[in-house]
Amino acid sequence: MRHKTIQKGAALLIGLLMLTVMSLIAVSSMQSSTLQELMSGNMQDQFTAFEAAEAAMRAAEEFLDSGTLDLSAFDGDKSDGLLANLYDEVWKEVNWTDSDSRKPLITIGGVNSQPRYVVQHLGPVSPPEDQLNIDNDYGSGAPQPIAQYFKITARGTGGSDNSIVVLESVYGVEN
Repeated sequence: MRHKTIQKGAALLIGLLMLTVMSLIAVSSMQSSTLQELMSGNMQDQFTAFEAAEAAMRAAEEFLDSGTLDLSAFDGDKSDGLLANLYDEVWKEVNWTDSDSRKPLITIGGVNSQPRYVVQHLGPVSPPEDQLNIDNDYGSGAPQPIAQYFKITARGTGGSDNSIVVLESVYGVEN
């Protein structure tokens, strides 16, 4: 006599359940990998924007150190990227175009827009009143300014204009 076994499908049900769990784990891993890839790309884009802004900053410093500096060029019309000390947050006032900022002489690769900078003349800096005035004939009057200070604001973009870095520094040029 043969025994009939009644199969209830438990093995099939457990197999399908395991397959579903494994599929969910695989999809979750794919989403995580995609997100990490996007984050890595954004970080690279931000790094490129930072490097471009630094290149513009160095170009502005080279411009100030060139020896051809004319302080009368620093005015309030924002037409050439050379500004008087009229603006608190320069980067908000500038459109970063050829008409209101300057760009470095070199071309930066891998960026959507070439970096730009503006230079703001902050004024002369004199030594403290109680400092000895040995080089300028001590006792002959007010100490002479020892440097002109400028605020440089540089802007760089990455591979897209969605990544923007704005850097500011104060730079002194000796008289």
